[in-house]
Amino acid sequence: MDLRNTTYVEVRLANIKKNLDLIRTTLAPKATPITMIKGQAYGNGLERVGQYLHDKCNVTTLGVAALGEAQQLLSAVPQIDAAGRDVFVFSDTEVMNPKFNAYYTEQNAKAAAGKAAKVWPILGSLEQIHYFVAERSTTFKDTPLCVKVNTGMNRMGVSLEELQDLIPVLKSNGGVDLLLQHFSASGLPSHPATTEQYENFQKAKAILKDAGVEVRATSCANSGAIERGIGVDETYVRPGIMLYGYSAIEDPTFPPTPLHPCHFLYSKVVKVYTVKAGQRIGYGVGDNMTTEDSCVALIPLGYADGFSRYYKGLEVEISPALPHGQDESIASRANQIVGKVFGNVNMDAAAILIRPSVCGKSLDELKDLVKAESEVLVWGPELNKTAAAVGTISYELMCGLTIRVPRVYVE
Repeated sequence: MDLRNTTYVEVRLANIKKNLDLIRTTLAPKATPITMIKGQAYGNGLERVGQYLHDKCNVTTLGVAALGEAQQLLSAVPQIDAAGRDVFVFSDTEVMNPKFNAYYTEQNAKAAAGKAAKVWPILGSLEQIHYFVAERSTTFKDTPLCVKVNTGMNRMGVSLEELQDLIPVLKSNGGVDLLLQHFSASGLPSHPATTEQYENFQKAKAILKDAGVEVRATSCANSGAIERGIGVDETYVRPGIMLYGYSAIEDPTFPPTPLHPCHFLYSKVVKVYTVKAGQRIGYGVGDNMTTEDSCVALIPLGYADGFSRYYKGLEVEISPALPHGQDESIASRANQIVGKVFGNVNMDAAAILIRPSVCGKSLDELKDLVKAESEVLVWGPELNKTAAAVGTISYELMCGLTIRVPRVYVE
């Protein structure tokens, strides 16, 4: 049973397919996409999105952040397991935890026999790599050896110097099944960081090739790099935020990627009322005082839903809400009445302040246009812009919504 009825995320699955088709046919036609479904598929639902990608999009490779996500996916969507797909675990691999690393032994032994999905742990430190190869003949006998290189992000991965020192170990273990890295600023086309990192990745490949270490697959492009055409000729690309319809490019002068948003947060107005200039709204006696006579629409979203107290100033389209299950152009929304989150968001509700001086409507007009129980689009097509207005990113808005907000799927 859903915890909410008229507050929910509409996930437009067909738009995910459109974005994936764009990657496959135009942006990275030579590479295989590892479709990133970590973080509950960026807040859209790990199981249902994973199922759709497999069943309707012919996806053979999926990426998660934690071993537990891989286990949940394969348990909940058994057809992925039965088809022998590849699931990559990118950060919390549990390879050094004997309590959990036995999962790789069992799962990948079945995969080697052609009866299950293969789980690929990405090794991002010297400790992990040495632990892994020490157990290569037992625990990790059938598990691919995946090495992440730190090319400048300085998070996970071994340095080029450490990679050089690993050559005897990697050679004695039959080479590297996957060599990869991660760009830190691919969304900034004017910054040289991405070019520098890609050059370092080429150096990493050369170090291993010159030493006679076989590298069977490579990957370096995340969403921003895919949009820019960097690293798209490697074996794999890793679309994340762009898969869900939102660009990773932060430069407004860069030609926009024709993506289709999939994530639409709808709610409703539970109460409409007016306030006088000088009145406060909601909890506290801080920056919650109105400066002009205004209209307030109260919506049933609060921090228990993942709608943060830091979302003050976030724009919300009060009326009319966009129709469901179809793409709408930005131009078609020119007559929307827009308000902003005002005062302190509480556990279960947020006040949307609609100022006549901003929306160009009188209070009497707003009384006729904003109705209790009317539907509200909290965010959707312009999620990047919405997030930027409150100092965050679209990833955080989507991933931050809790399980109290149902996800409703439209194909």
